[in-house]
Amino acid sequence: MPLASDLNPNRAERCAGCGEPLGLGPWWCIETQPFHERCAPWESRAFPLSHEIRRLRSLRRKLTRAIAVIDAVGIALRAAERRWPDGALELLAASQKAIEGLDARMRELGWRR
Repeated sequence: MPLASDLNPNRAERCAGCGEPLGLGPWWCIETQPFHERCAPWESRAFPLSHEIRRLRSLRRKLTRAIAVIDAVGIALRAAERRWPDGALELLAASQKAIEGLDARMRELGWRR
């Protein structure tokens, strides 16, 4: 969540907590009231960055799935490398199919190689 002071740094209001000018320091808008960061009634508020925790959990799930796919393709390519050059055409086709599968899965997860 961006600070209100980042969104509108020149706003010339007073802090609802202490009554002093907001100035250029960090301040937050809580229920339409501007507060210096140090004056905000944090004890009565839920943690303002909970959405970041949810975002990190989602990212971790995606990364975990991506790592599993990457590991599987790595295992397949190392196996193909050990067998090389026996059955070269089949090894190349299977390797390319594994790489294409990885690319498709990564796109599903929102990443590109």
